[in-house]
Amino acid sequence: MGLNVENLLQAGDSAYRKGQLSEAQRIYKAVLKTDPSHSAANHALGTILMGLDQASKALSYFKTALESEPGDSKHWLNYIAVLVHLNRLAVARNVLAEGKKRGLTGENLKVLESKIAAKSRMPSLEGSLEENQQRLFEAYRNGEYESAEALANLVVSKYPDNQFGWKVLGAVLRRSDRNFEAEQA
Repeated sequence: MGLNVENLLQAGDSAYRKGQLSEAQRIYKAVLKTDPSHSAANHALGTILMGLDQASKALSYFKTALESEPGDSKHWLNYIAVLVHLNRLAVARNVLAEGKKRGLTGENLKVLESKIAAKSRMPSLEGSLEENQQRLFEAYRNGEYESAEALANLVVSKYPDNQFGWKVLGAVLRRSDRNFEAEQA
């Protein structure tokens, strides 16, 4: 690593610690112009972007950091964390499994495994309103009341005027003896 790159990294780190995120980003990008696969600069940019709630942009920086320095566990953990954040759970599972094969261990890994498992159980809205109503009906009909409740809440959150979603939510709440909530629905 050349002295110029090292100086730039130190300046970027200093700007980051001072909360000068735009300046830090500019500096880290200057490092990447010299060395596009520089793991520390990619990781730092990914971290800044996650802090700015720009996870989809952060993803490529964390991936490059990991590919450049696969021996650093923080690259694995942050790449997996952003995949989970973006609900790319299948990819997150695969990357996690590969990390474990390469010796990745620790409490942070267990936390990510738990998050993946929890998000995998959570329903999400996919497709059209009609498709989601069908999924909701199937969950209710099959006695999957927790899933039906979660899906109904998602449907009525996105489509507050959807009577079907409210009716199923009310029915699920009534089945669990939450009558006041059921009446509200």
